[in-house]
Amino acid sequence: MFYIFLLLGLIFGSFLNVLIFRLPKNLSIIYPPSHCLFCGKSLQWYHNIPLLSYIFLKGKSHCCGKVISIQYPLVETLSMILWLWSYYYIPDISTKLLFLILSSLLLVIIFTDYRYFIIPIELNITMFFSILIYKIYN
Repeated sequence: MFYIFLLLGLIFGSFLNVLIFRLPKNLSIIYPPSHCLFCGKSLQWYHNIPLLSYIFLKGKSHCCGKVISIQYPLVETLSMILWLWSYYYIPDISTKLLFLILSSLLLVIIFTDYRYFIIPIELNITMFFSILIYKIYN
């Protein structure tokens, strides 16, 4: 179960990076698929493996060789740590789920606010309804 939480933390961390990059720019979080931020070339599946791709590519884009921001592995690692922390310290599944939603959204807020000086309203609304649903069912 430990490894499942570790992998899910990395995978969700990768998705959080998508939110950090696309929400402030009002871009779709689904389309277009992952691509190089510098030249626009589509990424292969093996260029999207959280944390490992950054290490194997030595922090550089596979197509144009430009330096990839340290933000990407940092967010993935922090997300993994949050998931592992919840695995060890939060026994109740509903509380664990709320923690993972809120901590992930707060991670997106931190990096979005740092980079773009805005907090997308979608994140606040999602946090509000997550807490509301949690309170209704508990």
